[in-house]
Amino acid sequence: MKPMRLFGLMVAVLHLLCVVTLFPHISADGKPSVQFNADHAVPRQVDESVQQAIARDYSAAWQALGAAMATNSPGVLNENFVGLALDKLTRRIRDQESLGLRTRIIDRGHKVEAIFYSIDGSAMELKD
Repeated sequence: MKPMRLFGLMVAVLHLLCVVTLFPHISADGKPSVQFNADHAVPRQVDESVQQAIARDYSAAWQALGAAMATNSPGVLNENFVGLALDKLTRRIRDQESLGLRTRIIDRGHKVEAIFYSIDGSAMELKD
């Protein structure tokens, strides 16, 4: 077997083994549940409306990622991802598509914690 074919086969096997399992529940609307905690964010507090928006958008992003990976449709990612993340995920989908694969993400929810929230509100660091 040629080295490139062997490499392709190895990548295919790794993709088949790549099923993401996380923690508890999917909501009634099919979106992954997100428990968001901003109690320890520094140097400023996170407003309630911002917390709700982050939980909503974080859940939508995971739902879009699952759909994109399952259908090999990177366009689904455009509303939730930008820049390097969008580029890497699009490349991943194109690679798996070229190998005739799909990835199924089993998402059981997220416990997200805000670690940092900039004073001007332009940046936030999250831990999932």
